[in-house]
Amino acid sequence: MQFSFLRHLLKVIKVRFTLLCLLMALGCVLPAVAAPDGYCLKIQSALGGVNEALMTPKGLRFYNAVGGYTLVCKAPDWTVYAFRDKTREIAHCSSKEFVQTMRGVIGTAASLDFSKKPRVRPVKFSRLGVGGWDYIYPGSRRPGELFQTAEAVDTTQVVVRTMDLGLPAPISDVISAVVCMPVLPGCLYQCLEYQVGGNVAWVVRGVSIERRDITDSTFTLPRGYTDKGKLQRYFLFKEAGGAIEAIFEGLEPARSERKKIRR
Repeated sequence: MQFSFLRHLLKVIKVRFTLLCLLMALGCVLPAVAAPDGYCLKIQSALGGVNEALMTPKGLRFYNAVGGYTLVCKAPDWTVYAFRDKTREIAHCSSKEFVQTMRGVIGTAASLDFSKKPRVRPVKFSRLGVGGWDYIYPGSRRPGELFQTAEAVDTTQVVVRTMDLGLPAPISDVISAVVCMPVLPGCLYQCLEYQVGGNVAWVVRGVSIERRDITDSTFTLPRGYTDKGKLQRYFLFKEAGGAIEAIFEGLEPARSERKKIRR
């Protein structure tokens, strides 16, 4: 009985060893399945509603439902194209020009002060397996929110969180600029304002971020649209009848005066 049991045990071990060798051989032959190199990011800004960004190393497609426009920015020249399906219009400029165009409204979503140098703290996005940074700006007293009659608010700090997705800089630059945030290393995910008294208010809120297979056709430009020439800031706010743009124009000199007073 003992010999019979030993023979059976040896056969089981031999079969399992053979199966293990086959699995190892298959692992060497079959190519590893790579994770998608694209991302789908949804962020909500206090001023512009929910935005969706589809990103790969080759391009960005950014959609704003409230403004009714889409931005496409792609390699190799990273020209920013803004178009409206409703009016079938398209305008364009370089990514650097776009950031410069939006620079005058950075921080206006909540009258934030990004003039001082932030502290930087590394963070991790465990689910994605990537790192990132918190840019911690010192607190200040700011006026009430746009479109509200709230009194001035004292803040202890403002924290802008970005993700290191390994994507070309023009992608993250355009996303930050279009939601009125400072251009920083990494892709914008959220901006939180910590107020005296313990309240925490979001200015930009990360709704979701996930890896996704995104084809190059995602960045194809529409055909037959009227070319409006160089992209101007008002093109993004046409749905608001120019009201938003008028507010931004009025804020710029006030913000300049505020900087002069601080000096």
